[in-house]
Amino acid sequence: MKNSKSITITTALAVLVIALFTGIPFSDASQTLIKHGAKGKHKHAAHKLAVKHGNLPSQTLAKSETEKELGDTPIKDSLWFLEHEDPATGTIPTGLYNTWYNHDHALTYDGRDGMLNTTGTPIDTVACLGPFYHYGWGDVGGRTRALLISSASDNIMFAGGVSGGLWKSTTAGSNWTPVNDTAACLNVSCITQSPFNSNVIYYGTGETVGIGNGNGGAGVFKSTNGVTTFQQLSATTSFYQSWAIEHDKTDSLTVYYGTAYNGLQRTTDGGTTWNIAPGTAGPVCDIVTFPSAGFNDNVLIAKYDSGLYMATNGKTGSFTKISSTAFPAAGNFYRIKLANCKNYPNVVYAAFAAPSNDWWGAHLSGFCKSSDRGVTWTALTIPDWFTGGDWPMMLAVNPLDSNKLVIGGTGCKASSNGGGTWYASLGYHGDYHALVSYSGSHELLLAGDGGIEHYNWDSLSSTGQYTYRLNHNYVVTQFTGGDFASSGRKCMGGTFDQGSWVMGVDSFPNYNNNVAGGDGLDARISQQDSNLGYTMDQNLGIQRHTRLFVPGYGGGWDGRGPNTGQGVNWAPDYQINHADGLQLYYPTQMGLWRTIDTGYSWTQLNTTTIAGITRIGVTNATNPAVYFDGHIGTTGHFYRIDNAKTFTPGTPVDLSASLPNGDYMGEITPYPPNPSTLFIGSTNYTSNPRAYKVMNANTATPHWVNITGNLPAYVGVNQIQADPDDTTSLLAATSFGLYYSGDMGAHWYKESRIPNVVINQMPLRASDRKLFLFTPGRGVWYCSLRAPSSKRTTPIAPVTETTEQLQFSLYPDPATEKLTVSPEQALSSSARIAIYSSDGRMISESAWNPTGGEGQEVNISSLPSGAYFLQITDGNKIAKNKFVKM
Repeated sequence: MKNSKSITITTALAVLVIALFTGIPFSDASQTLIKHGAKGKHKHAAHKLAVKHGNLPSQTLAKSETEKELGDTPIKDSLWFLEHEDPATGTIPTGLYNTWYNHDHALTYDGRDGMLNTTGTPIDTVACLGPFYHYGWGDVGGRTRALLISSASDNIMFAGGVSGGLWKSTTAGSNWTPVNDTAACLNVSCITQSPFNSNVIYYGTGETVGIGNGNGGAGVFKSTNGVTTFQQLSATTSFYQSWAIEHDKTDSLTVYYGTAYNGLQRTTDGGTTWNIAPGTAGPVCDIVTFPSAGFNDNVLIAKYDSGLYMATNGKTGSFTKISSTAFPAAGNFYRIKLANCKNYPNVVYAAFAAPSNDWWGAHLSGFCKSSDRGVTWTALTIPDWFTGGDWPMMLAVNPLDSNKLVIGGTGCKASSNGGGTWYASLGYHGDYHALVSYSGSHELLLAGDGGIEHYNWDSLSSTGQYTYRLNHNYVVTQFTGGDFASSGRKCMGGTFDQGSWVMGVDSFPNYNNNVAGGDGLDARISQQDSNLGYTMDQNLGIQRHTRLFVPGYGGGWDGRGPNTGQGVNWAPDYQINHADGLQLYYPTQMGLWRTIDTGYSWTQLNTTTIAGITRIGVTNATNPAVYFDGHIGTTGHFYRIDNAKTFTPGTPVDLSASLPNGDYMGEITPYPPNPSTLFIGSTNYTSNPRAYKVMNANTATPHWVNITGNLPAYVGVNQIQADPDDTTSLLAATSFGLYYSGDMGAHWYKESRIPNVVINQMPLRASDRKLFLFTPGRGVWYCSLRAPSSKRTTPIAPVTETTEQLQFSLYPDPATEKLTVSPEQALSSSARIAIYSSDGRMISESAWNPTGGEGQEVNISSLPSGAYFLQITDGNKIAKNKFVKM
């Protein structure tokens, strides 16, 4: 493919030159070249042995909870998934990644918190649980759309996870390390290396799935020191979805970037400035650049739903559309993939994906070949087995033999005669996106939704099977949700297209086991019997498992989802009752269902249709209160069912009048010490506030308190947890990593040891204050909260020019029965008053509700004698004064 390692060939130089200038297909010539100078290196024997026996390094932190782990550095970072897209636009709006990134870096941490160090965070232990390795089946990776073998050495490899960031291996793929984890966006979609300097590497961000779908991005990143450090190219920050990036073959400063909405962007000064190339407006889905070799410096591009275009001088020229009867008619194709032969670059292939009602099920409507750099084309037989298109699609040519091809979508096949016949179905896992060749062009890496697979070109015609997988410590697995077991680090999560996994077994923390296939999506575990759990595949098919953490278990489940006929969303929320693992609560498109016997029988709880349920919260009681949302268009609803285990089907309590807005909710999280208090975030990116504490939720009139504070504007808040031992200490799982607050949301700080990854779910085991983070791109993380006695008291946020401060007075001081609180400026109706002990624990909280004049009386008669703080919070404004109770 285009980014293959350079190959030095000496004995067949004359043949090579002739082919370069003529474009003649060279199957026979290539075999001669291979025979005389391009033998395989056979350097993977040690790696194969290590894979077989599992003797590869791991990045998990496996220390006991009694050990100090603040100095450990786990792997980091990510971002993504459809569940977190703005429902109105289908993607994260342009520029938000950079907005969030700039917000975090502009915070004044006063040398104490967040990104500078960890002295202020409530989190002690941080560990990535993987998944790292699975016995008997191989590695599990994640969706990968970018591959590069460095021209400096075959041992140096790069892989880009579409929600897991950029990774580097210096050991030919036997071990991987994430790089540039502090980037604004880790949705890596394409990568290229300068043919003039192997230390210069560019990668693009923002995955594109068709037009109007996919992940947002933050432009192009560049390294000039072999990925030791990267610079975000400021002129590209508005390019938020991309398909391809390609370095010019004749100029060391020219690079081409194919975007979904900004046409073909090109730079001729190494990335400082970028401009759209004339004639390329619209989405550009592939690029081929050519070495000069006596020709003009032409560049060939493919435009989505439009055709092929060429510029005779790619650096400065305009692009004009190529006409050919070999192409499918207009309207009969969408995405186009291009590939040419490295050593015979005049030979180019083009595959046209036909439109399809199913974005994963398109076929090919055209397959063509050019032997003159794309000037003229010949139609070839269309592979009738192909499925893929907008979503998974790749095309590659062997660098030495223009007749050896691999084409893939939801599966892959190879050809040795230029596509005349196809054989050897490749692939461990469907949905393929990229291929690169190396080791004298005998070996190749294939990337898809299952990570990275290794093949040998010479054996494709006989077996087509991968020789081994290269996902050890390549933790880009996309978890959409999960749950914890009753003790230790044991947990289970559901993934996008990778099944459901258990991990964190205490006796061997690297143990991972796949217990169900398909789109796992979400998982729940009984707290009374950790071997009892539930997994879910797409469209809410629930399976019950009774041997989750039994070594070697992988399957044996039985289906227990209700057959309601009411329809379900692709990946809605369902919840277990942690106080009774036999209870599940399950949403359809018409209402809420309950089982109290692990799924043997189901009952619909609402007798009148309730549509649009996406979130469910269950209090920790054997006969719990259940809270859930609903949506009709842009109108949000909110409901409660009391005593849900014994509730007779009827009408839930409608709490919709209390809602502050119609945003889509994140997880509904009851606070364990006080189940009438909930914490709820907003997941879409269209408005503020983002985070709420809901008080008196067990009444007819819940009170929603805005605790958004200084969280980045419009960041999606997927779940909020409060420390069970300290209600002022909060954690927010967002679309841009993990934030914490020590003053009930007035001020938030970034937890820098957890990367800038979307955190879909963040369940907290209240019994021992352990936190589990399920990310769609960087696996599962485990955190242990600090003991309250060792946690710093409530942080006083630093004053910045943009922070408006409150001022108020207290009298009398000292006081015995009552305090009068007198603010110096007017407060809003949502302002709150809280009293804290001297060590930072909240004792009481109430609404600002002055009874007369400008002040409000606060009864302190029940407080023991001592020193206290009274704090007023009003939106982003906060003030705190000390007083003494006699």
